[in-house]
Amino acid sequence: MSRNCRTGVTGFSERLGADCKLQIANCNRLEDLNPHRRSYRFRSAHGVCGLRTGFTLVEMLIVVTIVGILASVIVPTLSSASGAVALEATARGLAADIRGARQSAVQYNASFAMTFNLTNNSYQTSPVSGSAPGMVNVLAHAGSGSTIDLDTSGAGGRNRSHVVLGGAALKTSKGSVVDLTFTPSGGTGPARTQDTVIWLVENTGSNRRSILITVSWITGAVSVGDVQSYPANLTMPNF
Repeated sequence: MSRNCRTGVTGFSERLGADCKLQIANCNRLEDLNPHRRSYRFRSAHGVCGLRTGFTLVEMLIVVTIVGILASVIVPTLSSASGAVALEATARGLAADIRGARQSAVQYNASFAMTFNLTNNSYQTSPVSGSAPGMVNVLAHAGSGSTIDLDTSGAGGRNRSHVVLGGAALKTSKGSVVDLTFTPSGGTGPARTQDTVIWLVENTGSNRRSILITVSWITGAVSVGDVQSYPANLTMPNF
């Protein structure tokens, strides 16, 4: 009666028949020729040993299950990361426009205002006094003029509908404001003697996040903060 020889029985080869020992020796030679495939089967003491090729149905199902589990974990993470990147990119574009308004005020010795429209999710830059040309806004696309609509801002009118203009307020008193005016000195004083904070919100329901843009009333310097959690029960972020 034939015996089955399996990998790992080398230590017990003395108990097996001569035919089985011969099969092990032959398979060891095949292993030397192909070290990447070390799984063999032995049909019988008088049979042949061959390389195992392909995958069983159980193995394929295990792989598919693992891939599904990894996808369920990775896809939401990538989605969350892309939302944070869009939020930060929009904030930096808005900060660049604020710096542009300040620079224009200093360069042309004229007051420049930036007005925020929360209802339309947009803002507008324009000279208030003096003779000054209009600005070329960073987030604007062709034909948009001086009004920037965050829903369709970016090159080619790329949609940023998940990022909204949350609001603007004075940093110390927390009083809401709807505009920001730079004087020829570069700051917002003497009319405004508090820093102004503008915030953008990634509008994703209960898991929303915000990012702050702070403008110094003395120098007009603009700083962009980090993306932070913005719970739905808050009317404005903590700053």
